[in-house]
Amino acid sequence: MRIEHEQRDGAWVVRLAGDTVLDAASAKQVREGILALLDRAPAIVVDLESVAFLDSAGVGVLVSVFKRARLARRRLVFTGLQPEVRRVLDLVRLTEILEVRPDLAGALRAAQRGASTQA
Repeated sequence: MRIEHEQRDGAWVVRLAGDTVLDAASAKQVREGILALLDRAPAIVVDLESVAFLDSAGVGVLVSVFKRARLARRRLVFTGLQPEVRRVLDLVRLTEILEVRPDLAGALRAAQRGASTQA
């Protein structure tokens, strides 16, 4: 899995590309890639549009980066959830905890609001 990122409107947008599965084989790389950006911007938008499936290791990555972002007082917003990914996150009730937006524009707006209130 490739981790692509770009700075946009004061936030880092992280896209997971290549492989469509976030699982044990890609979890460490994805986690480290996102965490490396935490110190570089007050907000990160993780675009999961190309991820068609995630297993428990993938769920663990999302929880892990969410917790680290909170501890670092950074905003982390997820977008682009495919139906299967949303189903898994709904099943474990993470959509009630993680900040999820239906599209990139909405995720960037949410990230900007959070970034402007971070000190």
